[in-house]
Amino acid sequence: MATTIPTTTASTRPSNPSTGDAYFETDTKKYIIYDGTDWRGWNNDGIAAAPLTNTYSVDFDGIDDMITIPQGTFDLGSGNWTLSMWVRPTNISSTRQTVFLIEGNSGTTERLAFFISSSAWNVSDWFNTNIAYSTTISNNTWYHLLAVKNGTGSTDIHLYFNGTKVVEAGHPSSTNYGIDSRAATLGTTGISGSLYPFEGQIDEFGFWKSALTATQISEIYNSGVPISLTSYSPNGWWRMGDNDNGTGTTVTDQGSGGNDGTLTNGPTFSTSVPS
Repeated sequence: MATTIPTTTASTRPSNPSTGDAYFETDTKKYIIYDGTDWRGWNNDGIAAAPLTNTYSVDFDGIDDMITIPQGTFDLGSGNWTLSMWVRPTNISSTRQTVFLIEGNSGTTERLAFFISSSAWNVSDWFNTNIAYSTTISNNTWYHLLAVKNGTGSTDIHLYFNGTKVVEAGHPSSTNYGIDSRAATLGTTGISGSLYPFEGQIDEFGFWKSALTATQISEIYNSGVPISLTSYSPNGWWRMGDNDNGTGTTVTDQGSGGNDGTLTNGPTFSTSVPS
């Protein structure tokens, strides 16, 4: 007599599984097996989604808190790139808040910024073009933001929101995103102290000097549960406390670049994480 594997969903996985328990997730189309510590998932193309113990994020006060990442980390020029992060606003409004910024040319041109507000996510070079995805962004909810530059032309910038491509747009061919002449920042612009500050948490920030594929992006979103980025070989991966025991003022870069971030002006580690 044939045995049918039981089914579940990503949001209704058993809360007290036993080692070896196996299910098929009907929403993600993955087979998952509990290894005694974490769920291990196999995507429908046969690739294993690596488990991740995620305990910490970094909390920003909406005044002047930021993480600074050394100058030179994001010298993107005209090449391809991918930036991925999880954000959870706690005091969102119609006023834009900065979750990430690369500065260029002494803070005058060629920046790359991620802004969010209650009605949109914007990717901007600040002066020449602004790419917007109009959507409702609510307080106390985790969102996955990912942007890809792939090639050149009128659709070289791709925005993904919670694992789904939502915008294809271009930027001026004369402008290179993110020629960083200052430290990059998470949580505020780093310009004029506290310009457009973010209030809430940021987690699992990844960076590649290449364009990830749609399949890889879907795997990384993983139905709202972060996975290990190790097999994707990120140039930068800041886990926001998980490799630093949630203490101190350093966020260790787990990517190949080794460019550690520094908590500046008092951001703290939080135990709120996407799950």
